[in-house]
Amino acid sequence: MSSPPVDGSASSHLFRHVLARFASGVTVVTVDAGGERAGFTASSFASLSLEPPLVLLCAARRLDALGLIERGQRFGVSILGVQQRELGLRFAGLLPGVDDRFAGVPLVAGRSGSPWLAGCLAWIDCRLWRLYDGGDHAIVVGEVLEAALGEAGEPLGYFERHWQRLSRLEPPAVASADARLLLRAVSPRLQADEFVFVGVRGALPDGAVPVVVFEEAEGASAILSRRDAERGGLPYHGVFRQITLEVDSDLHVVGLVAAVSDALARAGIACNVVSALRHDHLFVPAADAERALATLRGLQAAARAGAP
Repeated sequence: MSSPPVDGSASSHLFRHVLARFASGVTVVTVDAGGERAGFTASSFASLSLEPPLVLLCAARRLDALGLIERGQRFGVSILGVQQRELGLRFAGLLPGVDDRFAGVPLVAGRSGSPWLAGCLAWIDCRLWRLYDGGDHAIVVGEVLEAALGEAGEPLGYFERHWQRLSRLEPPAVASADARLLLRAVSPRLQADEFVFVGVRGALPDGAVPVVVFEEAEGASAILSRRDAERGGLPYHGVFRQITLEVDSDLHVVGLVAAVSDALARAGIACNVVSALRHDHLFVPAADAERALATLRGLQAAARAGAP
């Protein structure tokens, strides 16, 4: 058994980096004490006991909400879904120009009057059970008075100091044996031109050479170079770069495109795939092109390293 790397001291810098590797969900804790409201975002939240039903959370001592929880002896917890990232930013104080965190936010009242945020995955209403010292934080233990479920959905996750989809942390898609062989030779190549997706009504402008034209129920669309689209006065949405997978593929191979798309999705990069007879072509946002190329090269290197 190999020994773990040794660091001589648990510096605050190292401590933060280590704990950033622990993935968690994201909650917003809210309190209303005598008409005075406060709320904050918390990822340090956990279940503690079933009998009696207890939860715990950690709150920075500087937070006004902590004093309101002590005064009112109640608080609510709203568990955020992935579509509620902005709410998490708002109650973490990370949205510029927001003075009242509750302004314009739809609320639902818990049994004890705690303001829950509407549209969440789940809610808990608590009575303050105990308050413990936790250094620069207080450990708040709450007795659950009420619990409710919202619509099922994907949770908002917190990992490596970023709020993101926890699905990005899932293992990569498993490719077939043939696809794994192709991944070792995938050889991504970034094309020089920028490309755009355009709607086509009638003939394309003179000199415009499409990468591909799609006939859809709503009408025709095409992928053109940005230069051709602008020269022809065609409106477009977004600018993309083309990455060609140089490996000579097969239209019947199972899992190659899935593995490639999964690697890019885990890196948070959108990917539009066009498969041709011999090669697959990826159209990724221009701003993410270099990062996408590095991701795919890493995928190829990993496939080669895992070769029997």
